Parts: sequence; structure tokens; C-alpha cells
Amino acid sequence: MSCRTILPRIFFVFGLIILIVGSFCFVKDVAIVLCGCSVWERLECDSHGHQFGVVVQGSHPQCTFELKNTGNIPVFIEKVISGCSSCVEVIDFDSREILPGESARVTVALLTNYIEGQTRKAVLIKYGNWKPAILTLNLEAIVVPASNSNKIGRDKPLPR
Repeated sequence: MSCRTILPRIFFVFGLIILIVGSFCFVKDVAIVLCGCSVWERLECDSHGHQFGVVVQGSHPQCTFELKNTGNIPVFIEKVISGCSSCVEVIDFDSREILPGESARVTVALLTNYIEGQTRKAVLIKYGNWKPAILTLNLEAIVVPASNSNKIGRDKPLPR
């Protein structure tokens, strides 16, 4: 065999290998083909939000959500975003790696200085290594002015 016949075959084989490996590395949604197992990330919360009930305007009630990794690979919470920066404050969240089956906590506060009446505010949790995802949690409350706070019980549930 001469160099003219061997070199094209070698380039063809290397090109084919690069094409296969490159396409495998850049496709994020595909299961790991080599071992035949599927990979997914998922954070779940027992509730889709928190109901504070009746709160006094100017107060800052807090709640902590517990999020569980129900996927089969570790997950990182990239960031926690408040739907309204003047109404919801992100106090703390676990920025560590959350292994499958483990839980993380996110603590937020509802800032009621500029709110009155029934309100619903969103908290967005952005996570994911392979496929970025967003988990939305809602904060609900009925905010009464401080002058009316003695007329309404603070622990009354929200009307449905």
C-alpha cells in the first residue's frame, strides 16, 4: 500500500471518531449512551408556595422552603430570583452541591412595606447542570394597614 491510499483512510477514521465524540459531548439532553442509563436533574418542593395568612403592612414574614433532589445526579442551585425585588427578599439558599436524595433550603421574606390587600409574589429557583430549569414558588398573604391590624386576627387563613 502506498501513502496515497493509507492517508485518506487514516484521515477518514480520525474524522469519524472526532464527529462521534464531538456530537456526544455537545448534546446535553441525551442519555449517557455508553452505559445505557438515563441522567436527569430535578428539584422538587412539597408545596408550591407558602400562605402567610393575614399580615400587618410593614412586617417582613419569612418562610423556608425545603427542596429535594429527586433526580439521579447532583444539582446546584444557580440563583434564586424574586419576582418583585421590592416585595420579596432572598435571605439565604444552599449553594452547595445537592446529591440525589438530599435536600437544600431556600429562605425568603415577604416585604410588605408597599403592599396592601391580597397579594401573590413569585420566587424563581434556577438550577441545573445538564439542562437548566426553573422551579417557581409563590408567596401569598393578605396585607392590612397597621391601623387595622388590631381588628383582624393575624393567623386567619387566606380565603379560597
